[in-house]
Amino acid sequence: MDRPTPEPDPSTDAAENVRTHGVGGGTVVLSALPDRAVLISATPRPGYAARTWEHPGGWLRVESTAADRSSTLIATWHDGPTRVETHENQPRGGPPAARDLRHTPCPVGSSWLPAGRRRHSGQPARPGV
Repeated sequence: MDRPTPEPDPSTDAAENVRTHGVGGGTVVLSALPDRAVLISATPRPGYAARTWEHPGGWLRVESTAADRSSTLIATWHDGPTRVETHENQPRGGPPAARDLRHTPCPVGSSWLPAGRRRHSGQPARPGV
């Protein structure tokens, strides 16, 4: 007798796709799914402050800033599978950033669905939130 195949648990899928992205201004942890990215935490390095933005149309941004430099992570999924880019900005005349722009396709599938979660507080991210 054949047994039905159990449906995958969405919470398991999210946990399996958790990625940590180190940027000059700190660490960003995301769950990157084919149809969205979920911000798990944004932890700035000492001397940096982190802010987050999320848009229901299919993107989120985390920016860590210090007095004369900034790091930005942008995740998009509005026009295809989730992609993550990082940008590093340093003061003029300083050494070039190690990563001026890095595209990191997330190997999590190819289907696109509307964003399901909205989080936009405009407030600095709190570690562990």
